[in-house]
Amino acid sequence: MSWKGSHNHILSAFLFHFYADNRKITDSKLLQDGMRIDEAGASVKGILQYLRKQTGT
Repeated sequence: MSWKGSHNHILSAFLFHFYADNRKITDSKLLQDGMRIDEAGASVKGILQYLRKQTGT
């Protein structure tokens, strides 16, 4: 972002989801829940389904 508040690239929701920092879990409780589910042997699909249900995404 420049000093003028403009971007030097195209803005889109599609590109937003490819940026790694936007895909990281920042909620510590949600992260702990995911780790607990993983330790219990849940599949990746099951963990993602739980996380999406909890976050509404």
